[in-house]
Amino acid sequence: MNQMPSRQYVSLLTAQEVSTKLAIPLPKLYELAATGRIPAVRLGHNWRFPRRLLEAWRKAKAPGARTHPGQAALPLIILIV
Repeated sequence: MNQMPSRQYVSLLTAQEVSTKLAIPLPKLYELAATGRIPAVRLGHNWRFPRRLLEAWRKAKAPGARTHPGQAALPLIILIV
């Protein structure tokens, strides 16, 4: 019997939603996304922000968050089928 792989859906936020939630002006948010300094994926002409990765990024950037020198950025792997 073949077993179908489980699907996990990624909740994506729009740039406007992230801008409002994090109080970051849209131009600055686009700059952060384009330079890879915030978890984001480009879908056509639009930027989308994976909710779970964004929450983890925000916690890592919070005052008092522990980071290690040379620590890699959060990995972002999105498969669009």
